Amino acid sequence: MSFNVRTALHYALLIAIALLCVFPFLWTLSTAIGTEGNVFSFPSSFIPHRPSFDNFIEVFRVIDLGRYY
Repeated sequence: MSFNVRTALHYALLIAIALLCVFPFLWTLSTAIGTEGNVFSFPSSFIPHRPSFDNFIEVFRVIDLGRYY
């Protein structure tokens, strides 16, 4: 019985560490698809109210990335 509990605790710890490691990537994605109002609002929300890909379009409009690749 203790082997099953010990295994479950190991898996719980591994899942917690995995979530801790993936959180910054999810926060970056959330910020990237959020509007400026959502990003700078207080308290900020993890899931944007109105997701938008305008930030990506703006990057390709301002910086000529095609020139570098």
